[in-house]
Amino acid sequence: MPILLLAIFVHQSAHAWVDQYGKRHYRIALNLTNPVGLISKGGAALEQRSGRNSQLVSYTKYWGVYAGTQYGYELQHFLIPGYRSRFYGKPREFFLYVKGFVGDASYDSKKLAVIGDNSKIFIGPNAYAGVVGGFGKRYNYNHFFISWKLGLKYSLLIDNPPTEDKNLYRLFFATGPGSIVDLNFHFGIQL
Repeated sequence: MPILLLAIFVHQSAHAWVDQYGKRHYRIALNLTNPVGLISKGGAALEQRSGRNSQLVSYTKYWGVYAGTQYGYELQHFLIPGYRSRFYGKPREFFLYVKGFVGDASYDSKKLAVIGDNSKIFIGPNAYAGVVGGFGKRYNYNHFFISWKLGLKYSLLIDNPPTEDKNLYRLFFATGPGSIVDLNFHFGIQL
């Protein structure tokens, strides 16, 4: 499956996009997700850009209280061609994004022992799905980039756990993989 997705990305990106200023934009990029948040999560995404639109396939691994995995498909639309900042002297771009995701998450209370919870409860994994939409900014530095995204997320548990288990997943929607606020930082290489 990953080889098929890579083949589709390479095929669709065979034609480089050149804007009205003659600048060739990247076609494929590899994103590393949340280098700052390595305490609780990390991941990567493969991006294919065509004109002012790009699509990403992502994988994120969570290892906090709600440990598990998340797979996502994201569409980005860049609002204006990159412009030059007088301060940085490098092109940057604003974009809107929409993302759909699925994943699984467990609840492990042993990871809360640092704040005094010694209950040793383990539940899951439980499947979940959701959507997120928001905006972001990308800073391009030749073949490298840094970007951030901020959005609102809606997620729900697909598995229907018992009520007492659902109560343990309340923080999943505030601080875990299903949190309402979606804030991500990325860096990577673009070709």
